[in-house]
Amino acid sequence: MPEILRFAQHYVGRQEMHTRRLFGTSGIRGVVDGNSSDFYRQVALAIGTTLPQASTVCIATDTRLSRDVVKEAVNSGLLSCGINIADLGILPTPALALLTRESGFAAGIMVTASHNPPEFNGIKLFTRDSLGYSR
Repeated sequence: MPEILRFAQHYVGRQEMHTRRLFGTSGIRGVVDGNSSDFYRQVALAIGTTLPQASTVCIATDTRLSRDVVKEAVNSGLLSCGINIADLGILPTPALALLTRESGFAAGIMVTASHNPPEFNGIKLFTRDSLGYSR
């Protein structure tokens, strides 16, 4: 398991997800509710602490109604770690993966729940060296 995810699972997993992996088959997904902002902020804090200070992470979303809730929480966590954010707006997931790899961003975060029902949302994490993390 990549170090960035091992740390995220340790940091957030103990508090929120005692009996399962934090990152599932393709990122983190769940129903967006009143606890979601704090959860995604903590995940972003964990991710941000593994990146070099003042590095830049690109972030994009799909068109789900809850995209801003999740994106603002992720931005808050990253900014509190001294990470810069390049907001790429609404993009398809493969476009964000390619831009992360080809543009030299430290990481890319896609706010999406992919094929899940509309009440779900989540994040997929990419680095310039990977196509995504599954664990």
